[in-house]
Amino acid sequence: MTAEHAKEALNFHLSVYLYGIISFFLCFILIGIPMLIILGLASVVFAIVACIKASDGLFYRYPLTIRLI
Repeated sequence: MTAEHAKEALNFHLSVYLYGIISFFLCFILIGIPMLIILGLASVVFAIVACIKASDGLFYRYPLTIRLI
């Protein structure tokens, strides 16, 4: 079960990194700034929710995650 949580978290954080890079380049047309703010807040909230679910023994699938692993 721990390996599945680790894979899911790694996929989520890789996806957030990719979305951050895309948002950074969109900052030049000013749409990336609010996207970076929303991305930062959402990543913190989703990580906290996943932590609470994992401590309850449940599996949590992060939304908007690209399944790489």
